[in-house]
Amino acid sequence: MSYRRIFTALGASAAAALAACSGTQTSSVGPSSSSTATQASEDMSEATANEVTGSITEFGSSESGAGASALVFRPAANATPNTGVKARSTDANCSVSQVSAAYTYPANDPRDTVNFTRSWQFFSTAGCENSFVADSTDSIAFSFMDTLFLNGKHEHWHGHRYANRSHWLTGDSTALGTLLSAQGIHVWNGNALVTDTSTFTDPDFTASYAWVANDTAKNITFPHPRSGDLFPISGSWTRWLNGTVTFSGGTTGTANAARHIVVTFSENQSSGQGSTDAQLQIFNAQTGALIKTCTVDLLAGEIVPGSCH
Repeated sequence: MSYRRIFTALGASAAAALAACSGTQTSSVGPSSSSTATQASEDMSEATANEVTGSITEFGSSESGAGASALVFRPAANATPNTGVKARSTDANCSVSQVSAAYTYPANDPRDTVNFTRSWQFFSTAGCENSFVADSTDSIAFSFMDTLFLNGKHEHWHGHRYANRSHWLTGDSTALGTLLSAQGIHVWNGNALVTDTSTFTDPDFTASYAWVANDTAKNITFPHPRSGDLFPISGSWTRWLNGTVTFSGGTTGTANAARHIVVTFSENQSSGQGSTDAQLQIFNAQTGALIKTCTVDLLAGEIVPGSCH
């Protein structure tokens, strides 16, 4: 997975780098510089690029069956999204389906384990429905909870991630009652809470990294039917991230960082399809100052090399 690179990229200067991001430092590492602060922001961007690509893939796989039996899921009862679109919540008058599973990957080296639970419910203007109905279903609410145990290929990287996602699919976020079966657009909104704790072991030191992210999907729009269009034509994905890295061994210390990251999707003007590239901007969460603008390759799930400026 691309986000494993965050630890190898940080290197021995990571404590100073993250300290430069937030201004909070309890480290024996030498004074931080603007270059190391920039590197830390790029590392966070790389992790975010992988996460947002995973979300887009999740939307696509869920939507692909929306005309019959989509694997889509209800939002958590306490979800408080801020998208400008009214969220759906579960209704006890209709059934809520659920599936749980666990698997390991990659197939040729099953070192990572994923446990997940999915649940979903369909809605129309009249209220909840027990199944998808082409003549009435206008939205589907869903939740996705996953726990990941990840291990680096060379046995020096280990991570644990937990995520709770709440999203909903509508035919058109600006028109109540637009049928999902109708030709036009499909729009995704929602939010997620993601936590991650990971450890990277180097011959000279050990780095323990922990972060919490609050993610929001706002009006992420796909044409309907898709007709092979894999990527959004518009919308945004926002992350508020707080992280801490602690070093022990030859390098010691702790540093904190807070970042606001915005990914914006767009249409490829020549093809009329969603662009494979998205703009990622990373801001200082305290001051709002723009730190860097990068390009995300949505196909590879990573920052385009050399694109940050």
